Amino acid sequence: MKSYPCWFSVLMRGGVILAFVFVVALPAQADVSIDYDNESECFGDDLYDLGWEGDAGNASVIDVDGDGDKDLLISFFEFDNYPDTPSGMAWMRYGVVNDAPWYFNTQTDWFSGGIRPSVNTFGFLSADFDNDGDLDVYCPNPYGATLYENRNGVLTNVTSASSALMTINSTISGVWADVDGDTFVDLVILKCNQAQRLYWRLYSSNEQYILLNKPNPAYFAGSNLPQRIFELQIPPLISGTDYIGCALSADFDGDHDVDLIFMNASHNTSIEPRYYENRINADGTFSDQTYAKLNSVMGDSIWADWGTIGSVVDVDNNGTLDIFYASQYISGYVLNDGNGVMSPPPPSFDGNTAQHLADLGVLDIDLDGRFDIIRTRDGSADHAQVLKNTLSGGDIVLTDVSGAVGLGDPADAVGAYGLCLADVTSDGLTEVYYCRDDEHFQYFPRLVLGTKNWITVSPRSPAGFDNYYCIGATVQVDDGTTVRTRVVDGGSSRASQQDLDLVFGLGDHSGPVDVTVTLPSGRTRVYHDLPVNQSHDLDMDDDLLVAGSVDLSVIYHVEAGYQDWVLTWKTNYETQPSQDTVTLSVVLGDPFETTGFHTLANPLTVVGGTVITDAGNGQYLHTYTLENILCTTPRRVVGTAKTQVGAYSMTDSDTYYNRICVQQF
Repeated sequence: MKSYPCWFSVLMRGGVILAFVFVVALPAQADVSIDYDNESECFGDDLYDLGWEGDAGNASVIDVDGDGDKDLLISFFEFDNYPDTPSGMAWMRYGVVNDAPWYFNTQTDWFSGGIRPSVNTFGFLSADFDNDGDLDVYCPNPYGATLYENRNGVLTNVTSASSALMTINSTISGVWADVDGDTFVDLVILKCNQAQRLYWRLYSSNEQYILLNKPNPAYFAGSNLPQRIFELQIPPLISGTDYIGCALSADFDGDHDVDLIFMNASHNTSIEPRYYENRINADGTFSDQTYAKLNSVMGDSIWADWGTIGSVVDVDNNGTLDIFYASQYISGYVLNDGNGVMSPPPPSFDGNTAQHLADLGVLDIDLDGRFDIIRTRDGSADHAQVLKNTLSGGDIVLTDVSGAVGLGDPADAVGAYGLCLADVTSDGLTEVYYCRDDEHFQYFPRLVLGTKNWITVSPRSPAGFDNYYCIGATVQVDDGTTVRTRVVDGGSSRASQQDLDLVFGLGDHSGPVDVTVTLPSGRTRVYHDLPVNQSHDLDMDDDLLVAGSVDLSVIYHVEAGYQDWVLTWKTNYETQPSQDTVTLSVVLGDPFETTGFHTLANPLTVVGGTVITDAGNGQYLHTYTLENILCTTPRRVVGTAKTQVGAYSMTDSDTYYNRICVQQF
């Protein structure tokens, strides 16, 4: 029998108990026994009063102070007294002390001036919007949203610096996404329509906006102003629609740009979702492709139910990004054909006893290699549900396994709100945090039968060639048999967000795997033979082009009387020939002339046309050959190799002096 001690700093006030639940994953084993008699341990039915008023509404786990430990943010609802109730948000900090898996401590000094987000904050959406390495936070709130810039672990309210945020400050949710591929995350927000209040805790949005991340013209060194602000492009990039409750962002069609899907939150079948295909880098627009790519979804009206929400993940393990969804009564999925066209089978799970759905998250509950979902419901007789993704006769079936993982106890059927999933202990097992309706902070163990393998992938771009935490990137793990795919989530479901460190269950596969990261800028990184059962921090900005590897040479065809010019170089990552640019320039001697007596441009620039081969040691050899060049005079030629992936490129060159001219007469 093994137990894990933890510590709490408890503040008592008025006998009010914090409405929050903590569910943690335990190491995989065939039989798990928990001793929760000792009140100093974090197990069982121990309840803790931390003294904040109102019901805990949502939570997020990020590293606020940059110490390598993930911290916990909790928001509070107080609808009976809005908006005058004092600020009600607690900070809790994760750490490791004496091999204990966690401890929490309330924090207020991380906020500049002690000013925390106001009560009724719907959640926390985190991204590094200024690419300085610190996670910033956007807090949607129907009564005044706030944007916090993280300045070395101190969160500073910078909302007022962006006039667009001040104008559109009543929001229910949002998504971080680099929509224009400029390496800075932009902000998609769902403006709240209080006239479209669906029921007492759920608002909807009738206006959706994309705010572009731009340099702040008012910033100067030493000022207290943020370096980046958010602007609304006129005319707006998208047109809003009624009764939207959830926004999703991912590269659904595989063209390297992040697309947007808005899910309707009303049972009115005339209310439609929206699918916006990102064409900003092509023609500067988002194209409404709702009828082309969501037609079958709309025809089945599967999203025309109270409070439909979703999350993006590869449901069927075929390498494309699909959508798990849930609403008041049903849960299911829609499958992506690889081109962004979504097709739904019949709903996979009929939860006809459910009350209003509150939140939805994705995890692999048993690390078997198939992504499952957990959903919370705010009915007074409901508990959180885990729906396991299984195959039956070739069909995907969602099966309720809540009882098997410790969430089905009738005593816990009190309703729940926001949901937060994160591997806090970095052991591959996802902890689950959710907010209960009975004002309790409680722990439930997640039991895993058998031994399963996993890998955690954390892509980062510290040099700024993509947004720092690579939000919007598509990450694929290939074990040689199955390709599993996730997106680095910038926000999903109901003002929630998945962990920025992506956990993949691998089932019984214990060998190394290949990982491919496709970034919003268009760059692609491929990592081979990564060991499993550990976490990998992947630097997307390691040198792309091997220094000193560029070489320009000549192949002589003496009898034919012509030459081939060959430019070669090496890269540290696998790229595509279409992303290579070669420039050959004659700086001394006659310009290029082919055996067909065609004079080529000088300089000659060619995009693509390279041959890429595996050079070993994780490097790739690029070869470009310019054939059939007549030898008329000795030449000095400069060859420049440019390997470009999206917004990131590296260039190097070599000069070759052709001293011998062999010409057939």
